[in-house]
Amino acid sequence: MPFLPVLPEEQASAEVRNIYEYVTRRWGFLPNYFQALGHDAQLLQHQVNLYTNAMNEERGLPKIIKEQIATVVSGINMSSYCLPAHLEILGSMGMNKSLSRRLSIDYKSAPLDPKVMELLQFCEKLTIHPAEMQRADHFPGGCDMGVV
Repeated sequence: MPFLPVLPEEQASAEVRNIYEYVTRRWGFLPNYFQALGHDAQLLQHQVNLYTNAMNEERGLPKIIKEQIATVVSGINMSSYCLPAHLEILGSMGMNKSLSRRLSIDYKSAPLDPKVMELLQFCEKLTIHPAEMQRADHFPGGCDMGVV
């Protein structure tokens, strides 16, 4: 049950209903988060654009790895809202439930590619101890790109 007032689809303007339909087509469900933003169509559109560009576009990392990161971080943060949402998205991407649950509870025991595991360990440190992050955390093999 949401703590913030949501705007149900049947009460939404045509513009907001179009955005809701887009989100539902992309993810297979409409998260309460977006319905809570439905009272401001422009803000809703900006948030959908941000999420779409960050998570759904095949830039940098594959979508499934981005969702695995989001699931692990949501589990670390014990987010009762984000964790089920990201588990749902992983399920819609074809990941089996037992592996998804393992990522959310104890990702270190999950049978993952070593590079993905290293990335998740980086994300854990960044989430729990951000002040302890050092240059070596960002460039474990060194930085040969001329960046100072």
